[in-house]
Amino acid sequence: MTNEYMVEVINNNEHTFLKSYGSTVENIVDNMVDLIGVSKIISIINIKTKEEWELHEDINFLRHLKNQIPDNLGMFFEVREDNDTTH
Repeated sequence: MTNEYMVEVINNNEHTFLKSYGSTVENIVDNMVDLIGVSKIISIINIKTKEEWELHEDINFLRHLKNQIPDNLGMFFEVREDNDTTH
């Protein structure tokens, strides 16, 4: 299920709020890592539940780690229907 979040960040050296969508707070962090201008996540709030995560974290190291993963890295598993018995 996709949730709506409000994310307090430092974006291009300015304090601002961004809206983001994801199924988990980890998805939201990943979304922020993908936004080059975002350097710090201050907090994340699930708009519906009001659950809040206070982070105050620089995300440049996460971005660096994510950039180390090769673009051509393939999936090592196959998605099949539950009733598919072929291999």
